Amino acid sequence: MKNIPNRLYIPETEPLLVGGHNNREWPLGQLAETPDGRLFRYALNGGVITIAHKLYQSAVPSANIDTLAIATSAAVGDKTLGITNGADSVVENEWAFGTACIETTLGTAYPIKSHGADGGTGGITLTFQDGVTIQSALTNAVETVNVLKSPYKDIIITVATPTAIPVGVPLVVAGLANYLWIQTHGLVNILCDSTAAWTAGKAVAPSQEDVGGVEFFDPSGVEGDAGVVGKCAFAGVDTTFAPIFLTLE
Repeated sequence: MKNIPNRLYIPETEPLLVGGHNNREWPLGQLAETPDGRLFRYALNGGVITIAHKLYQSAVPSANIDTLAIATSAAVGDKTLGITNGADSVVENEWAFGTACIETTLGTAYPIKSHGADGGTGGITLTFQDGVTIQSALTNAVETVNVLKSPYKDIIITVATPTAIPVGVPLVVAGLANYLWIQTHGLVNILCDSTAAWTAGKAVAPSQEDVGGVEFFDPSGVEGDAGVVGKCAFAGVDTTFAPIFLTLE
């Protein structure tokens, strides 16, 4: 088993690598910290070149990964789980670094290491991350599971109506399907969406008008659906960039 640290300590220059990495260097979701205390997650860009200093979200979950049947009964201690795929075509290891979330029994969530491909409605065997085993026996055709790929895989820019969870802010332009560090905590410059001057200390949420931007959080308004992603650090002007303290973790 490869020894991977829970948290990397990286220089401030590492998240500024323009273009990102062509090949994966770390597990998706790997946590890293710069000397000034900012936190980053290792992510895979989706099908559009990233725009720096805008808010990104995870890929929109497919409805066909919900309530999948367990195809093969699993005993306590098993390291794999056989499921029946939904209608989606799944490539090999598409769900690697994702999670198999049991809907019944204990509701355990199992981190996925690898799996095979399927064209739709066939069988797939999920292999768990090293050391992870079934915690409570699962019966085929009785228990069900939701399979989610990593929230840091195929990230996309946030849109006006929330479609997935916010995951971070790229600091550079990264190519299609390239790997990069996205910021999740600490001071970051980001696109403002506000018709009034920003006030330091106020909470901000994903914008409902400007893709990738943030606006003041109003729990009674549409912003309440998206939740708080940080707090304003300095006065800003609408459609310009201003600093916030990002609090995704």
